[in-house]
Amino acid sequence: MAEVSKYVTLISNDGFEFVVLRDAVLISPVIKSMIDPKSEDPAPVPFSLSSHLG
Repeated sequence: MAEVSKYVTLISNDGFEFVVLRDAVLISPVIKSMIDPKSEDPAPVPFSLSSHLG
């Protein structure tokens, strides 16, 4: 079995990439359901992440 990365990369609608600790993003039920292989709902969840940089 492949080792799961300690980090997750979130990409905003405007192309910014955020590398975040997996433990931190798993706090969000929405993101958890998208990346957790044990999730009961395997279908992708549309998710909009906008950065407010610039």
